Amino acid sequence: MSYKFQTGPALMVGKLVQSGTLEIRDDDAGTLRFQIDTDSGAISGSGPSHQVGAVTFGGAVAATGSVTAGTSFIIGSADLNETDMEKLDGITNGTATAAKAVVLDASKNIATIGTIGCGAITSTGASSFGSISSVAAVTMTGVLSSSAAIQVVGNTILGGNLALSGTFTPTGVADATADLNADSLYFRDNDDSGLMKREEVKDFVDGIAGTVTNTGLAGESDGTMKIDIANMTAATIATTDTFVFNDQNGDVLRQETVDDLFTIGPALTTEAAITVADDYVLFLDGGATGDAKKEKWADIATAIAGANITATNGVLAASAGGGDTMTVSSSQDADLTLAAGLTWQASASAGDRTWTLPASPDNGDIITVKVGDLNGNKISIARAGSQTIDGANSVDIESNFGAVSLVYVGSDLWKIY
Repeated sequence: MSYKFQTGPALMVGKLVQSGTLEIRDDDAGTLRFQIDTDSGAISGSGPSHQVGAVTFGGAVAATGSVTAGTSFIIGSADLNETDMEKLDGITNGTATAAKAVVLDASKNIATIGTIGCGAITSTGASSFGSISSVAAVTMTGVLSSSAAIQVVGNTILGGNLALSGTFTPTGVADATADLNADSLYFRDNDDSGLMKREEVKDFVDGIAGTVTNTGLAGESDGTMKIDIANMTAATIATTDTFVFNDQNGDVLRQETVDDLFTIGPALTTEAAITVADDYVLFLDGGATGDAKKEKWADIATAIAGANITATNGVLAASAGGGDTMTVSSSQDADLTLAAGLTWQASASAGDRTWTLPASPDNGDIITVKVGDLNGNKISIARAGSQTIDGANSVDIESNFGAVSLVYVGSDLWKIY
């Protein structure tokens, strides 16, 4: 066998047949750089390997360093270029990063995911979302919680409890006329952990009405509410009790006492001419604390018509027969207090006498005095209190069978006429 040694560059044309292992070593230190095992076909090396054309390997390729591809890696029909490979570069397990593949952490969790568009999502454990947008049905068999808004365009069917810590604002709800007898309202039951519950409107009305003896209100079977006067507690009304009325100045409800109602109220009534034959008058039956009753004015006129006065259809008139009449009384020889009407002296005087005018006359009262035989004496008509008779304190009658007439005109003043 012959050997040939080449110390410089060599050009080989044709095939190189090597029966043993082909080794290429560093010519300075003798370090192995490239080796081909002709028995197994394995190729190994400690430095870069450059191949201008395509390289086809029938077995596995094992590299202890980095593998650098110029354009892409092709595995079957998959062609992974630099952009595709960058989606795998710098991944943090369990954390979603923009333009990166998503890999679960050791607990199978992923954080910081933004919007997800997908078909059905099935979760067997607790799930937390910033927001959910779906054009199909979203079914939750567990607890649904969100720190952001939950917007539902279609129907929402809840098989369990709904707990809200913020504001619930329904939109797109159709207007409809409530059937108070059949419809229901939803409410938060504070007595049962704040759960949402349902109650019929008419039952709500009953609860709002309260106890009739306290509120005067009652709920009806048709869902309406009424003022239930018939079942209120009976009581005797007092002057300080109050009525509720609608104040037209502001159109609001206000209260007023019973005393003011009857003190101020009559002056506010409409003025009208009385028809004495038909109209009625209110009066207190039995004195200042009696019950209020009514009486026809014509009957009152008949009741007050005294002697020589007639009442016809409520109109009073003096009785016929000789003209106007007055009360007539006689007096003996004595001092006395006069009364409205005629007073005449029935017996002769045995001395001077004083006849005093009434202390509390009414305007228009007329007093006429007629004396008899004075026997040289006199009768003095004297004032009562601070009254005067045409400015004088008294008037003396000194002539037998003299007379004088006086009329009271008010302000402690009598006039002789």
